[in-house]
Amino acid sequence: MSSPAVKREISGIGATVFVTVASVFMVYARNQDFFYRDDVEHQHMGVFTALHHNGYGINALGSFNKSWFLSLVTGEIQFGVFNPVSRVRDWIAASGDNLARSAMLIALMYLVIASLGAYVAARALAISPSMSVAASLFCAFNVHLLYWDASSWTPALIGFSWFTWFVAAVWWTRRSIRFAPFIPIAGYLLVSAGWPHAMIAGGVVALIVGLEQLFTRTWRSREALIYTAACATTALVSSPVWVSAQVFADWAARAPHGLFNDGFLTHQLDSLILSFSPFVQPYVDGFAGQGFMFEPITYITWILPLAVYWVVTSHTVRRIVRVDAVAAGIVSVGMLGPSILGPTRWPFRFQPFAAFLVVMVVMRALQAAPTTGKTRTQFEHSWRWIAPVVWLALTALRPRLIPMLLTALLFIAIPIAHHIFITYGQRLFAPLLVVSIVATTGWLMFASPSPAMPGDRNAPASRAAIAQQYSVLSGHRVFVLQSDLAGAMTIERKRGRFRLIPNAPGAVTATEMADGNIIQAANIDAEFVTGYSAMPHEGLENLLQTRVFGWSSEGTAPALFTVEPTTGQTWIELMGVTAIMVQRGQQQQWFEAAGPTGWTVSYEQPAWVLYTNASANKPTTVSYHDAGVVVTETSDRASITSSTGGKVLLSRPITPGMNITVGGKTVAFTGLAEAMPMIAVPSGVTGDIVVSFSLPHGTFILITVIAGLLTLIALCVLALRQRTPLT
Repeated sequence: MSSPAVKREISGIGATVFVTVASVFMVYARNQDFFYRDDVEHQHMGVFTALHHNGYGINALGSFNKSWFLSLVTGEIQFGVFNPVSRVRDWIAASGDNLARSAMLIALMYLVIASLGAYVAARALAISPSMSVAASLFCAFNVHLLYWDASSWTPALIGFSWFTWFVAAVWWTRRSIRFAPFIPIAGYLLVSAGWPHAMIAGGVVALIVGLEQLFTRTWRSREALIYTAACATTALVSSPVWVSAQVFADWAARAPHGLFNDGFLTHQLDSLILSFSPFVQPYVDGFAGQGFMFEPITYITWILPLAVYWVVTSHTVRRIVRVDAVAAGIVSVGMLGPSILGPTRWPFRFQPFAAFLVVMVVMRALQAAPTTGKTRTQFEHSWRWIAPVVWLALTALRPRLIPMLLTALLFIAIPIAHHIFITYGQRLFAPLLVVSIVATTGWLMFASPSPAMPGDRNAPASRAAIAQQYSVLSGHRVFVLQSDLAGAMTIERKRGRFRLIPNAPGAVTATEMADGNIIQAANIDAEFVTGYSAMPHEGLENLLQTRVFGWSSEGTAPALFTVEPTTGQTWIELMGVTAIMVQRGQQQQWFEAAGPTGWTVSYEQPAWVLYTNASANKPTTVSYHDAGVVVTETSDRASITSSTGGKVLLSRPITPGMNITVGGKTVAFTGLAEAMPMIAVPSGVTGDIVVSFSLPHGTFILITVIAGLLTLIALCVLALRQRTPLT
């Protein structure tokens, strides 16, 4: 590559990073809590902090020392525990006092990764560096990725960031097979990120590219085998992720409402219509921040007519973009609910991937557009008749003055942009695209009456403030009785208008009633038996009659005080709970109706009450043992002395991959109510109890990973021998 070409690439990469960072800081300056809300504040920051401090569940006490409900963290692949970059993410989450700033830095890191991956993917399509910068920014700052992924559900942002690199690797391999080794590398990062929608979308792209080469016979048998081996290697090296995820999914309780959600199908049909105006979002009944769900490809729709024009009028452009347009169409269909991509809950989560692929098709079409010929000037003449019809159709659904005027201005700007494109080329058009992205992002942030989402948890952003608020829990093993946390309110369309649907009665925000994940971010010396989890422990959920995500039901409090027949003790004693955090209202009524003997109010806040029991004991390791077993416990260890043998119950949840030894010898155990491990100690066995954790099916995982690494090495050797030029 020549020196000027290198300088252009460096300039393009530098511009991508600079504009991405500047845009994120602009959003943060407008609202410092923008990236710290909804699931980020009530789940992710606490989990990321706990991951950093407690480790990742390998060769530890079954994973978390302070959280029973996170004992399945290795199987909850959305936390990305197998992704190496997650260590940086968790270090950021655990650093400093300002959780909102840490959340912003995490979002910034992955947005930069995503924009760089999109830039590299665009260059794989032979899009110019300047247009690649615009393409990357369109992908990183489309409404859904910014308003939901970056600010509310970090795993989705992480999955998208590695999706861009995986697609880049696939597209570069299409140009030259010597790039094949990058497919399993990027593929591992994609799979280990843990976002299933990203994996599905990436698989669609890889499959379409493979079929393209098969039917066009562009590759010989050698290249086809290398590509197939590269894709297979991705599955081999990522086996720790999908094997453990399957094992834990069988073990854990899942959401009972299934994968289908017909309501979103209607919303997505609305979104296809509303997406043509990037200015409608702040004016959805004053409901700023949630309209992102209804505008799948907002930022790019103003240049879609230009690309469609060239696709329709130019055979050359059609031939160049047709294969990638098929992939974009398949993933876009995935946004419409149950589809050819298979059943999926909340199909709008495919939006960023559909937007990415559509952006690339659009940019490639504009890149290939002819600069001469009679058809180059016909767009303006056609648009004079098309624009009024489309404008009337759109504004008839939303007859509001400001959106109508802004949409009219947008439709006037489209032919002007086309004129600039055919007159001045990419030299002026590409910077215009970048400016439009930054300007629209600024508009959405500063013109919006409220950049926050209704239903935000509004938890304190200060780690010290959270620690002070819940300092009374320090030193306790806590059981939380709470109803559903208030979610972001949903929208229902009725008579052509959108209205808010409030949360269910009894739902509370995290300010009123925090779950354990928020408190985990404060590093309080408290251990939680229950709390919010997307993958709760099925044994505990059945035993304690909790609902999905760990919410308490009418039967939860009575279950705590039910006597377990084998041991003759209540479950609250066996679990070693020393404090019960009860939400006021219905939960408190249910708790008091259960007749808790010895439990009295020791601390009160406006929304919750803390009950403690002076006789309650929090065991270090053992919560019950037979008379023939002598247990000696200190603050950090427990040992057994027994001549006759007997049963010992450990005060922790049973977890797949759990290994228990006594005196260095492995002992068998069973699940008491499939929730807690009961050891069968043989006679004469003495020594320390050691609990460790290893991945289930470890031998199979080891073999597949070794096979994958060997295949990757072979791919690298074959790639170095390739002399195939770029196509």
